[in-house]
Amino acid sequence: MSSNITPADLAGFREGYRADPMRQAMTRVLYTTDISKVICRPDDARKMVFKFSTDIKTMKSTNQKSSGRCWLFAATNVLREHIAKELNLEDFELSQSYMAFWDKFERCNYFFEAILETAGLPLNDRTVNFLLQGGLSDGGQWDMFTSLVRKYGVVPKDAMPETFQTSNTRGSNQYISKFMRKNALSLRKMAAGGASREALEAEKKALLAKCFSFLSSCYGEPPETFDFEYVDKDKNFHRESGMTPLSFRDLLELMEDYPDICVVTDSKFTDAEIVRLQFEAMVRDGAELGLSYLFDRMIIQVYDQLMFRVVDSVRHFRHYIYTLYVEGFGRTEASFRERALFCAQNGIQGITMWDTWWDGAFAPIAARCGVKVYTHTVNDPQQASALLESGVAAGPSAGDALPPAPRSGQAGPRRPGPGGGAGEHRHAAGGRRERGGIPGGERRQRAWS
Repeated sequence: MSSNITPADLAGFREGYRADPMRQAMTRVLYTTDISKVICRPDDARKMVFKFSTDIKTMKSTNQKSSGRCWLFAATNVLREHIAKELNLEDFELSQSYMAFWDKFERCNYFFEAILETAGLPLNDRTVNFLLQGGLSDGGQWDMFTSLVRKYGVVPKDAMPETFQTSNTRGSNQYISKFMRKNALSLRKMAAGGASREALEAEKKALLAKCFSFLSSCYGEPPETFDFEYVDKDKNFHRESGMTPLSFRDLLELMEDYPDICVVTDSKFTDAEIVRLQFEAMVRDGAELGLSYLFDRMIIQVYDQLMFRVVDSVRHFRHYIYTLYVEGFGRTEASFRERALFCAQNGIQGITMWDTWWDGAFAPIAARCGVKVYTHTVNDPQQASALLESGVAAGPSAGDALPPAPRSGQAGPRRPGPGGGAGEHRHAAGGRRERGGIPGGERRQRAWS
């Protein structure tokens, strides 16, 4: 029995095709018509009713178009649901182009590093052959996404929208892949000629500069800062100006360089799983950079008792403050006592609330529990003095009624607020700021990460 297609076989196939009137009719139709339209069966289409007993509400679908960025769209879609919920948004997208840019750029660096590491191997080595055949592609997975977010953060889609090249990646991928292969040979020749590691590294950086410029031309230059503007479901306009896609690692390195920085976290999210992932990433970054000691210069702001338990299960931080802005409370002595006792039992140093929520009857309860209470925001000197006299530990004032905050290294009042920092007193004269608190003042850095 022969396994080859013979001339006799072909003659039979042709005869069967020509003799079949249905095939002849289909040929005339398919020659000029989209096959998906031809095979449509109207009777079956009417049966496709998209109504379900369980309907999970999500925002409208996103479109990766002619690109292989499905993993980036899937991952950013997970994040955007939580962001939209927290900000009360009807619709929202994170920039997939921003993530794709940094993914491509990191791949370029990985490729050239791998070429240098294998420069001593023959060109027909299987590893070298794999590197040169692979080129630049779009595909990826969850661990790659998390690495990108940890290093570069995320930005809203308005800050870096789609371009033709981000939505149609084949051409730019082919071009940069050829560029990488060509210069891989140049790097190997330099290494074979005895070039120093410094010279090879300089050449690699020059190649990366060209990759960065090309990707910026195709995708747009990634923003260093942006203004986040949005309208919520209640038609209220919001603007957060001067934000950055700062990663937590950047923040730790900044704190290492400036020993007087003290940070109050404001993670925004209350969902237990999201909070756990946030703080696990923070702790992991600190350990990998060898900067875990900097956590002692952070005040962890928790919004409810469950959030504290989740955070504390990841790592027991030295400083906590329980802010009531999100959770609220009944403004009764019993309600306040419940929270003060929780703080005392779990080593939480303070409670933060709006000044209008404060009642002098809370003062003896706070004193017995060893918990300090801070209010926000008070711009009237007389009101600030009244709050201090009634038992509030600190409340910032725009006037000079309050004494200057202590210098770095001294004990002093802390003023955590929603999105704010710690240990800051404001004064009207000259707009002067004196820093104090744990442990030696603070500096604020907006971050979108």
